[in-house]
Amino acid sequence: FTTTNTLAHLLRVDMKFYIHYEGSPEYTKRFEVDEEQLSLYHLATKFVKAYNKQHGEAKILYTGATLFSVEGVTLTTANIKETLAEGADVYCVEATEPVRCGRNGCEKMFLLSDNPENSCEFHSGVPRFHDGQQGWTCCKKKVSSFDDFLNLPGCTLGRHTPSPLKPEKKKTTQTVVGKKKHVPSSMANGVEKYGVPDPDKSLDAASRSTGGVVRGGKGGGVDRKPERAAFVMKEETPDDPNVEIPVGTPCTHNTCSAVYKDEFSRNSLCVYHPGLPVFHEGSKGWQCCGGMTLLFEDFANRVGCVHGKHKFIPDVKDEIVSLRHDWYQMGDSVIVAFYEKKADKNETTVSFEPESISLKVKCANGRLHKETLRLYDVIDTEKSSFKVLGTKIEVKLIKGSAGADWVSLLAS
Repeated sequence: FTTTNTLAHLLRVDMKFYIHYEGSPEYTKRFEVDEEQLSLYHLATKFVKAYNKQHGEAKILYTGATLFSVEGVTLTTANIKETLAEGADVYCVEATEPVRCGRNGCEKMFLLSDNPENSCEFHSGVPRFHDGQQGWTCCKKKVSSFDDFLNLPGCTLGRHTPSPLKPEKKKTTQTVVGKKKHVPSSMANGVEKYGVPDPDKSLDAASRSTGGVVRGGKGGGVDRKPERAAFVMKEETPDDPNVEIPVGTPCTHNTCSAVYKDEFSRNSLCVYHPGLPVFHEGSKGWQCCGGMTLLFEDFANRVGCVHGKHKFIPDVKDEIVSLRHDWYQMGDSVIVAFYEKKADKNETTVSFEPESISLKVKCANGRLHKETLRLYDVIDTEKSSFKVLGTKIEVKLIKGSAGADWVSLLAS
């Protein structure tokens, strides 16, 4: 222990009380909790963990579906410190009113007493957003609209699980001076970014080196605590104004439900999340802005943190493929054939170096082949050449040493 930790330990005041579970099987346990740390979340988490450890699969309790009371008064986040006293008897029961399921894609209300097997349809994976397609890692179905993503039916069956109790946020004292105008945190390529820090402003060298996040409170206060690395917004290619967009095409941005109607749609305002969804221990949020929520409904309705233009045409990434090749030699040359039908002559190149060649072939259906081969021997780069034929790319390598025999095409 450091001097500070030792002093804090000596000054700590533990409150002792008993918790009695009145369900089946009954259970009683004595607890000691630091008065400063006392909260409904802390109490429920400690008791549920101890109960489940004691009884295993025989009976499982959930923090979000247990009620605690003292002398008939139900404990809440607001009254627990006033109601709970030293030596008190706390009684715990399971909720008899409907509670909300915390599983992804379900979140229906249900009764703990009526929760049969396979009554819950949920997603066991996490959201996956990639190249304008949205879906879940646990199932193959993908959609392009965020609204359709929210309505994707669960792919896994099981019992409902109550939403876990959420820890209370510590209140911070802030002075509010007047009404603060809602302005973007920063600008990048004409895009307003809300809640995304500008790396060139309000960050000193120490904060920048640790990935600190600058946040403004209600009173304009600055929190420099490096809670996590600042989100870096990736640049995207704007829609080509010369490309025709079919009417009804959905915007590819996360949480945007707009569809293309006419040319005015290209320049209309789009409010979206540039980051990916984050699901962690029952909480849900976005990479690009702070704050997590327990309910999927709240996550789905969260307003985007960036203002910009719609993007209806997804960026197309080249699919890297491999090509079969063969070779033979005759006298002062080596002939290498890379087999690919209908390769694009204008976008196929071969670069020659004394000991290697680099090949880039634009294949059919937009696929791409990129490869660098280290050669068995030195070649004459000025005299070597290639040509694109109907079924292959033929590369002619002129040996640096005429008449030398190549044992293999590639260097060992």
